[in-house]
Amino acid sequence: SSRREQGRKSNETLRKVKLTRPFYMGLQEVTNKEFKKFMARHNSGTFKSKHLNRDNQPVVRITWEQAALFCNWLSTKQALPPAYIKKGEKLVSVDPLNTGYRLPTEAEWEYCARFTNTGTSLKYPWGHKFPPEQLSGNYSDQSAKDLLPTVLEGYNDRYAVTAPSAKFKPNKLGLYDMGGNVAEWCHDYYSIYSYSPEKTYVDPAGPGHGRHHVIRGSSWKHGSISTLRLAYRSYSDNKRDDVGFRGIYFAQNDPKKTSNTVTANDLSKAEGKTTQSKTMTKEKNVRKNTKQLKPFVPSETIPADQEVDFPYDI
Repeated sequence: SSRREQGRKSNETLRKVKLTRPFYMGLQEVTNKEFKKFMARHNSGTFKSKHLNRDNQPVVRITWEQAALFCNWLSTKQALPPAYIKKGEKLVSVDPLNTGYRLPTEAEWEYCARFTNTGTSLKYPWGHKFPPEQLSGNYSDQSAKDLLPTVLEGYNDRYAVTAPSAKFKPNKLGLYDMGGNVAEWCHDYYSIYSYSPEKTYVDPAGPGHGRHHVIRGSSWKHGSISTLRLAYRSYSDNKRDDVGFRGIYFAQNDPKKTSNTVTANDLSKAEGKTTQSKTMTKEKNVRKNTKQLKPFVPSETIPADQEVDFPYDI
């Protein structure tokens, strides 16, 4: 983010990024019901007696490795190559990235979170001004005042902990909960990047090694200007009760329907790639299409035949 942005953290460095490969992004965060098809014994548990483990709530208390293995499991079901492999005792990404299901890179996540068709990129999940309008997402609100140390004054989304996935209005690309509900694991190892205003990063996927992985987006525990910004970055090497994930795959991989993966959902397609401007976002064309996939539904493709300028802040 810009050094002048209120709430900016020191690990946010403005970079120029170019995305050249089309991809589909999960419409919503993976739910407990969906994750338990892969790991039946998983339990997202409770938080101060409040349930986190209902079928329609997003899965939490999972490690990055468990989220990555879920993606591999889905790839296997679709006869696709796994995006993650064992290297010694560690689970790591294949290099280069293949067409299997995986977690979104930080660049892909930020594109989908901040994209608008108004000429500017989003500062917050709901828009450009603080505080949020009522019922604009699941954040640390008045319903959680007895559970959390910091809540948004006067804001009530009616969910003290996680809400059902996709409960609130989607963003401009039709994606749900890109801010709020749960924060999300990303593909990349965590790093603080140096400021290089003349450099353009093409399809970045993060450092080749590290200990922690990137977490992006705010959660039901967040209620400050700093943590609710879409530029906010976090990281971890362990599970949390407010971190889940969604999946992604490159668009040239279009898995065939199978009897255990069919569901009816509309998908919207937005075309674009980043170029050298760091201040503008625009959408030139939106097309409608349908796909049927489970356990998460790919929703957005960003082909490389159209320019979309936006600030990529990490």
